[in-house]
Formats: sequence, structure tokens, C-alpha cells
Amino acid sequence: MRAHSSTNQTTQKRTLGRLLWSLVLVPLLVGGCDPGWHSEGPNGAATGPGQNKLTIGWTLDGLTFTEARCTAMGIGSMDVYLLRPSDQAVLAVWSNVVCGLDRYSLAELPSGQVLVHVEAIQKPGASARKCVPYIGETLAKTSLQYSDPPVAVPLKPYSTCP
Repeated sequence: MRAHSSTNQTTQKRTLGRLLWSLVLVPLLVGGCDPGWHSEGPNGAATGPGQNKLTIGWTLDGLTFTEARCTAMGIGSMDVYLLRPSDQAVLAVWSNVVCGLDRYSLAELPSGQVLVHVEAIQKPGASARKCVPYIGETLAKTSLQYSDPPVAVPLKPYSTCP
């Protein structure tokens, strides 16, 4: 099973609007210009919104998740975070992603290297508390094409859920 997501346009437009104002006002005050908004920052780190793509997949003990495996493990969904590697600032978040996917495509991403962080979320039970039994991270580089095969995010045990 496959799925696809893109970043939230409303948030991007507000953030982009603020950024554009800062890019217009600050250079006027300082006398410089920053033409690299859609490019890679220092050391290839991702900067700003863009048109890049990435395909990821999550594994546990080297095996991909299926609907049956998710059900058997009590996993209800995944939360996917895209972070800037240099300071782990959150660039984008996708919540309630279907667990049993063999690939998950992300679009409208910044250019450069990103840290992909995935949390497996336990199905809601008697407790209303959100429990994360598995977690994983990996570095990936976005590009103008979807990555094939998907970038693997190996999950490891994180906490014991009730």
C-alpha cells in the first residue's frame, strides 16, 4: 500500500509571507541580499519550503509494516516529522499516517539534507494517553524526483505501552 502527502499550504503561505517580509526588510536595512532561499544552506542542510520530494518507508527488525503486522503489534498510525539536521527545527509534520504502508511519499519539501523522524503510535485503548512504542530516525536528501527505493527509517523499541 502507498500514500502521498504534501506540506500544509496555509502554514507555508503564512511562513513564506513572514520570511519574504524579513528578506525584503533586512537586506534593505543591512544593504545585502539572500538569493539562496530555495537552495541548500551550509553543509547541505535544508532551508525553506521548496519543490523537492522524498519517499520513505519504515521497518522494524528489517521488515516493512503491513496492515496485519500493524494490527498484531497494536500500532494505530505513524507520525512523521521532517527536521533540519543542524538544530532539529521542525520543517513539517504529518500525523495519523497509515501504519501498513510500503512507502510514503512527501512533496513540497525544502532542498537539501533532512532528518526524517518517525513515531509509531499505539492504537487508542483504555488510556487516553498517547503512547509511542517504536521510534526511528534517518538522514535523507530531498530531490526533484521521488526516491526509489524509499529511504528506510528503521524503528527501534522506545517505550512500553499499557
